[in-house]
Amino acid sequence: QVLIVHMDAMEQQPRKRRRVRTVTKLTNVKLAREGKLVDDDLWFTTEEAGGRFVDAAQRFWASNSAQQFHADVVLDGGGAVVVPGFVDLQLNGAFGIDFTDPNLTEEDIDVVAKGILAHGVTSFLPTVITAPSSVYQKVLPLLHPRSGGVHGAEILGVHVEGPFISKRKKGAHPEEHIISQFSDGWRSLEKVYGSENLNDGTIRLVTVAPELPGAADAIRSLSDAGVLVSAGHTTVGVELAQKSVREGVKMVTHLFNAMAAFHHRDPGLVGLIGCDPRPWYGIIVDGLHVHPSAVCTAFRTHPTGCVLVTDAMAAMGLGCGKHKLSGVDVEVEEEQSLAAKSVKVLKATVAGTETLAGAVVDMESCVLNLMTFTGCSVAEAAQCASTHPARALGLSKKGKLNPGCDADFLLLDPEDFRIKETWVNGRLAWSRAPSKAG
Repeated sequence: QVLIVHMDAMEQQPRKRRRVRTVTKLTNVKLAREGKLVDDDLWFTTEEAGGRFVDAAQRFWASNSAQQFHADVVLDGGGAVVVPGFVDLQLNGAFGIDFTDPNLTEEDIDVVAKGILAHGVTSFLPTVITAPSSVYQKVLPLLHPRSGGVHGAEILGVHVEGPFISKRKKGAHPEEHIISQFSDGWRSLEKVYGSENLNDGTIRLVTVAPELPGAADAIRSLSDAGVLVSAGHTTVGVELAQKSVREGVKMVTHLFNAMAAFHHRDPGLVGLIGCDPRPWYGIIVDGLHVHPSAVCTAFRTHPTGCVLVTDAMAAMGLGCGKHKLSGVDVEVEEEQSLAAKSVKVLKATVAGTETLAGAVVDMESCVLNLMTFTGCSVAEAAQCASTHPARALGLSKKGKLNPGCDADFLLLDPEDFRIKETWVNGRLAWSRAPSKAG
């Protein structure tokens, strides 16, 4: 990389601290914009309040001289592909840490936020599954939104996946803590999650089973409060599923998993991807949870609604062995991928059963798998891991390389599209190799 620094732009007044704002131009790259790669430079700022992408043309016309227009730092991207930082809306934990653990600490959260930078995730929703109310009220305040940087990915809030789900589609969720009805509407939610966590922006996404008694009122209340409602862990049929969309459901939790199977007379929740209005749908593209042909079917049916999620649990990053997910014993072992028998992937199951217990996959792998399974381009796959989840959450400053957006981005190898660097808020947060731009 070539680094040029104009020191006059970095000067500080001797007595009065000045806000330092560095403008960087990244050259010799291809940018992923609107699902296509374009040859262009990427301009962005680095400052205490957070880096942003810059409109170079606007900067040019607003400048009084060539010196004022020039960037403070110029970096050579070496032909890399640049995509927006990945946004994971469903991450149960990683590196031995479970977000549903009542003993969760700030240090645990830091470990995960830092570790996932290597997989391209620059912002995420820690996901807390079905648990007693005491656990939600203990861990949710720890997972409140916080900015990202070299210390780790940004926390956007929390995805609470349960306890208002179907026992018949519980997956790895502990049945004894599942609540099968909303007995008192919004107050049912407050009683379980804590009113402060619902009202202060901590809870951003809630997974519910639409068929539960009282679900319609709860869905409307959550939607009115600005919380993204996702249907999942459910036996719902297509007619009630469509009704729930009209009531406020805007997403489907891990499509094909923990829901009624597709049937030509009642396609169930899966059928929503062929209906209008079409919701967003999370999908785990690890080669185990969903067959490649099903991934391809969903993507080609509704490509603009595809949201890649890892659904990773505490064993992600640890390898084979026995682990716990919200107190449930989980076994992780190698398994043949559904994509090819010669490919081995890690499979997590509830101990003593064949029930999948979350995934053991990273977002980078999901992006590469989507390209393999569907034939889509790297720019299209990156949209599903960045632009789409950001839009689903209503985040206008995330998931795009556009001027004014947060400067969260990745440099990918142009040959194999593996991550070379992860930048958060305009700062280099992770690199595959040592870099001068730290």
